[in-house]
Formats: sequence, C-alpha cells, structure tokens
Amino acid sequence: MKKFFILIVTFLVTACQTQPVNKPLTKEVECSVSFKNQHCSFISEETSIIVELKTKEINDAEKLLTGLQVLLNNQEHLLSVSEDITLFEHDIGYILLTDINFDGFPDLALSTSFGVANQYFDYWTYQPAHEKYEFIGNLPKLGLDKENNHLHSVIKINANEYKETSYSWHDGQLVPSN
Repeated sequence: MKKFFILIVTFLVTACQTQPVNKPLTKEVECSVSFKNQHCSFISEETSIIVELKTKEINDAEKLLTGLQVLLNNQEHLLSVSEDITLFEHDIGYILLTDINFDGFPDLALSTSFGVANQYFDYWTYQPAHEKYEFIGNLPKLGLDKENNHLHSVIKINANEYKETSYSWHDGQLVPSN
C-alpha cells in the first residue's frame, strides 16, 4: 500500500510539473533587476513565471550575466544571454514579461544596456507547441501596438535626431517594416 501511495504521489507531482502553458499572460509585467536583486516573478491563477539572472562575480562591484533561469508553470528553461553583459553595483536593468508576438503567451525580455540613451534588450518568444523559448535577438526596447499587431522602437542618434523603426511578424520572424 505504501509503494502504491508513493507511486500515485510521484505521478501527480510529475504531471503537475510538466503542465504546458495553456493560459495567456493576463498583464504586462516589468521588474527592475540590479546587482543585488536578480529575480522577477509573476503569479496569477493562470500563469506562474519566475525569472532569475544567472551571474558570475568578476569583482566586488561587477557581475557577468551568464544566463536566465526561467520557471514557467513549474517547467524550467535555461536561456543564454548576449555575450559580455555585465552588471555594476549601481546598474538597474529590467525583465519584461509581455506578449511581443501577439499569440497570448508570455514572452520575455532582459535589458542588456545600462545608463545609456538607447536601451537594448535580449528578446525571447515562448513557443507553446514546443514548450520552449526561442531567442529573437538583441533589439532596442520594443513598444507594442496590440491593435495592429506591430512593434516599434525609437533610437536616439544625436541630440536632435531619432530613428524610428516598425516591426511585424512574418512566418514567425520579426521583420522591420520600414
């Protein structure tokens, strides 16, 4: 009887841990991360997302970002980040949980530039059919136009000049529209 009970509990725990993401993200989440605060979480009835920065200490005031550990509805994902991103003691960055490909599932972004005019992010989209995140690239911070399913960015060129870019999705690829 005891073995049967252990078998049932093991089956239930395993089944709960491998539940696919089947509910959309109900709101956009932005968490600040820093040298000391290296995690972000969002928990609702539909979705549970916990993101933790993986770092390697370079010295007392600098850490190298080596990856992200994402726990999405109890399913673990280890994501690589762009190379040579470091956090200094007073840097503040952001983790964004948002739906950049307009499919209703939570996508992920991590700021990779700190204290500069143009903020860049590593972006990943969640692929529910494969239950994994796909790296999209390191791009300027994207604004969402949910009504038209487009994205846009603005980059400061100099004191008086800005460059605006619009993006749309074609066959799962993010493509500049202008």
